[in-house]
Amino acid sequence: MSVKHILQHSAWFALLIAATCSNGLADDGMVTAAQTMQVASASEAGPDIYALKYFAERGETEKYNQELTRLRLSYPGFQAPGDPLNPVQGSDQKYWTLYGEGRIDELEALITRQQAAQPYWAPDPDLLKKIKQYRVRGALLKAHANYDFDKVKQLANSNSQIITPDDPDTLWAVAEALSHEKNGEGAFELYQAMLSRFSDKDLINATMQKAARYLPLADAGYLYKRVLGAGSKGSNGSALKISFARGLAIRANAFGFALPVNFDQELNLFGQQAERSKDWADLQLLAWTSYVSGNFDQSYRFFAQVPNGKEHLKAIEGRILSLKALGKLHEAQTLSREWKGANTDLSGLYVSLFSPLLLDHKGKPLTQGFLQDYVKHTKAQKSGAGAEALGWYAFNLKQFDTSYAWFDKAIEWQLTETAAYGKTLVAAFLNNKQAFSDLKALYGEQYATVAKLTYKSQIQASKRGLGKRVSTLDKLSQAHKSGDYHGCLAIAEGLIASGRANAQTHQTRGWCLMQLKRPTEAQFAFEQSIQTAGQRHNGRLRATSSYGASLAALSRGKTRDAERVSSNAGLSQSQKQEIDQGVLAQKATEAFRQKRYLDSLHFLAQRAQIAREPRNLTELRAWSMYHVGDYLAAHRLFVSLNNVVSSKAVRDGIKVTRNKIRPSLQIH
Repeated sequence: MSVKHILQHSAWFALLIAATCSNGLADDGMVTAAQTMQVASASEAGPDIYALKYFAERGETEKYNQELTRLRLSYPGFQAPGDPLNPVQGSDQKYWTLYGEGRIDELEALITRQQAAQPYWAPDPDLLKKIKQYRVRGALLKAHANYDFDKVKQLANSNSQIITPDDPDTLWAVAEALSHEKNGEGAFELYQAMLSRFSDKDLINATMQKAARYLPLADAGYLYKRVLGAGSKGSNGSALKISFARGLAIRANAFGFALPVNFDQELNLFGQQAERSKDWADLQLLAWTSYVSGNFDQSYRFFAQVPNGKEHLKAIEGRILSLKALGKLHEAQTLSREWKGANTDLSGLYVSLFSPLLLDHKGKPLTQGFLQDYVKHTKAQKSGAGAEALGWYAFNLKQFDTSYAWFDKAIEWQLTETAAYGKTLVAAFLNNKQAFSDLKALYGEQYATVAKLTYKSQIQASKRGLGKRVSTLDKLSQAHKSGDYHGCLAIAEGLIASGRANAQTHQTRGWCLMQLKRPTEAQFAFEQSIQTAGQRHNGRLRATSSYGASLAALSRGKTRDAERVSSNAGLSQSQKQEIDQGVLAQKATEAFRQKRYLDSLHFLAQRAQIAREPRNLTELRAWSMYHVGDYLAAHRLFVSLNNVVSSKAVRDGIKVTRNKIRPSLQIH
């Protein structure tokens, strides 16, 4: 039986409860009344160790151990004599002392030496049991630390005796492991059990934080409301809210989710507490969560409160990224230059931030000091993007030998289409026809831009400035296609800063922002693309940008924006259908939240006409039916869902609808 099944059958709850009132019965079954009486009468008479001495004298180890087991059953707490031939009642206190101090390696070594010196001696079975549990617990926590959640569940399942309310670390580890299962139901039930059993306020708050971190928002919110309503008021109520909000922020930061708006009060309280107490860890958590959510003003505010210093380098990196996202490139570059040598991340960020300067220098040489510094960090990072920037910089200064060498390095460190294109192009400018032909043969099949190059015409075209345009616009497209979304943004922002951005630039920037889960900025970028294109630009680009803007609005939960943008664009049928599906799903969800259940059913019906209904919306339909009084239809939907995948929400739906239906009515 799996850990999940143990939970579903409430055995885990029995363990939690029994652990607080265990009477120490043997693992092999119940003690009968006759056995109890036998133990009681034998205890009054005292132990007779004659048989032990007899078996020791004859060297009959097996019989000696059997007699020892009998005596320990008859006389709870009985200790075997250290020397059975000269029996003196000994004590295992030194062994228990080592166990109590956690010196398990020393304890096991002492037991081994004692057994070697006295073959008939055996340690207290309860001590051996506890040593085994200690080792199992250590293995479980190590598996948890290594993210080996299958092993955590296997160890918990086969050693359920270590799952006790007085060991929250083990409980938390198992709950996290269960949260990684498909529906995470076992995690919900274990967190619920812990919150029900714990009485210590710090443990309750820590458990609530973990539940908010690992459970789906609906399940975590349910537990939070339940605990809050059960008496966590005043100062502890505030502590609970902050713990819950901290868990939500950790989850949002880990998965790139936006912070849930329905818990704004808790999140604001968390933010105020972090700013008031100057808790650097919480400030950075809030800052990164704000950054991931696209709220760059707020992320910068939080990052700016963390003091500069080598112990806070991630906060400095966050400040630089926030400034860059806010369009304050010069301030970002200034801060980046100050901290570029602190670690590899800041060094790489420096290379990325200053690459637009090399690409957009308009043929004017940069200072020797800056170039030497940029080259140093590019080499240290083995940055393909930095090497490409240096390659195009040298190309635009007509330093073709240097340019060729940098493109060669760029290909060595990170092969991209633009690096291959640049090296092939420069070969032509060096009048090296053989190298040009070899490079075209090497990269032409892989990259269309290289295949289109011709030795003579490419030299002429490049003299008209084509090389510089390729170094930015084509590089932007390649960065997006290759999945280098941060690089894509750096190039796009360089084009925007230099006034050379077009509608395609803004659109590509929008798609890269969507991949980075920054829908607020993405929507703005797509709308800029539409505005830049104007009415005279080709309709396909405008339609694609409108499609992107609609998707970004949906990701932000801005249903009206998505409808507004899509209605004014010539979207393809499949694009319009995708947007309509998202709009109707959000309308149905919002109507349900506002308790407009008939409207929710109306929007779900509209959506069902154009697309298949996913499970979460079918659950929404069932609950809407329940709230409008159509209990039988709701019940049948819940049963149908439960037959596919069982979950707590669906089982709750079955229960409440069954209670509403007249007992005399036959349910199929």
